[in-house]
Amino acid sequence: MALISEGQLVALGGRRDSTERPTRLDGGVGLWGGRSADYGTLWREQPHVRTVIDFLARGVSQLGLHAFERQPDGDRARVHEENAR
Repeated sequence: MALISEGQLVALGGRRDSTERPTRLDGGVGLWGGRSADYGTLWREQPHVRTVIDFLARGVSQLGLHAFERQPDGDRARVHEENAR
């Protein structure tokens, strides 16, 4: 199995069969073939990951964030700028 990364063919080694599963890595991503990578490595080495994350980050950054204050009855009330403490 292979993939193309930054215009070059990269061999992942081995043949994927139905029993092979991604490995789990805390703080990272499990990949096929027993390989794993942390998020920083994926960010640096995979330009398509950066493209998608940047796209999502720009979209989320345009959303307005609201602040809420917990009420005594357990409900919440939105805090408007003129009411902010």
